[in-house]
Amino acid sequence: RAEPHAVTVALVGLGGVVHARLRHDTATAPSPRRFVQIVASSVEAMRADIDRHYRVVGAGLAVPGLVNANGSVLVSPTLGWRRD
Repeated sequence: RAEPHAVTVALVGLGGVVHARLRHDTATAPSPRRFVQIVASSVEAMRADIDRHYRVVGAGLAVPGLVNANGSVLVSPTLGWRRD
């Protein structure tokens, strides 16, 4: 379910188990720049736990909308994002 007024970052194991989750509610859908800032600060908040207990082997991102093969968001009506 798309939540345009929240950004959620989760630490998920290879088996699909969610080990940690941080949700950041926003008053409006965040801009791409604000989205990246929220994700970066969320990962930083998890950093000590990640470094102590886990080995990062990959990262993923889910954005509601149309994404090209290179991973660029072309349009996300839910978030109001559009690549010109």
